[in-house]
Amino acid sequence: MRRRRLGIAALLATVPVALMACGARASDAGNIVTLSATDFTRHSLTIQAGGAVRFVDEPSAAQHHLCLGRDGACHSSASGPLILRGLGFAIQPGQSKEVIFSTPGTYTMTCTIHPKMNLTVTVQ
Repeated sequence: MRRRRLGIAALLATVPVALMACGARASDAGNIVTLSATDFTRHSLTIQAGGAVRFVDEPSAAQHHLCLGRDGACHSSASGPLILRGLGFAIQPGQSKEVIFSTPGTYTMTCTIHPKMNLTVTVQ
């Protein structure tokens, strides 16, 4: 009986680790893009399909408005994650937002407030 309990306890201890390995969390893969006052801290990133990118707006930064596009202009016909289509989303200083990229391709993003902010995410 004791051996059985130890086996069950060992199994239960491995479940959280297995579940974490299955997730596509940006923090697990290091797919973090920090936003400073007027720029992305990196301008390109390659991830696997189904992976996520976590956008982190530094507390001392500024408001940003991210969308699919380039040089401050959203491309309304661009395909990509729903949250980035059309007018995209706003992010405030101190906030973070995780975006999942399900489909392989190359996605360009920009900030409509800071037109020189451009990021390319390549999804394999």
